[in-house]
Amino acid sequence: MTDQSFSQFLRDVSHDIRKLSRHRLYPLMMILDDLRNEKGNAFSELFKVIIVSQKTEEHQDLLSFGIGKKGVAVDIDGLKYESIGLGCLPTGRFDLALAIVETSTGCVASFHYNASIYQETTIQRLAHNYLNLLQNIVSDPHKNLADIGIISDEEKLQLDIWNRTALDPKEKSDFIKQFEKRVRATPKAPAIVF
Repeated sequence: MTDQSFSQFLRDVSHDIRKLSRHRLYPLMMILDDLRNEKGNAFSELFKVIIVSQKTEEHQDLLSFGIGKKGVAVDIDGLKYESIGLGCLPTGRFDLALAIVETSTGCVASFHYNASIYQETTIQRLAHNYLNLLQNIVSDPHKNLADIGIISDEEKLQLDIWNRTALDPKEKSDFIKQFEKRVRATPKAPAIVF
């Protein structure tokens, strides 16, 4: 699969979704409830993450407000409202939810997460990586899936630094020699701590 392009992958997924769409009238929550009832209360969910995508042309001023984007101002009949953002409010049955609303002027997205599992910085990094992924797809939709980058250049550099574990060829020796060298350098230090 990684040797196919993103555009081919998207065509395949779209085809599969069209085949599955005949079941769309059966609500997802009912499916999960039915599965839970069959297996008992100890049954874990099929998944803990959901992405909801909607497209609309109406009431665009309420969309960003409605999906929990912070700082969105809306004026309705002279009353002014400003959203505070949902952030880490409970997501119901899901530990992580991404809501995306597409309008004629662009997309608005909002992450909602379980704060007992995720830290805000983790979600911010996830959102940043998601944007990197989208930008890389848009820049070349025919690129192979395996070649589409997700992490930023800064994160790549950090990983490169962390992975610099090679020994200098002059320093290479077996474990016993390295151990003896350390003992000579720090003779009073404990050798093993339990």
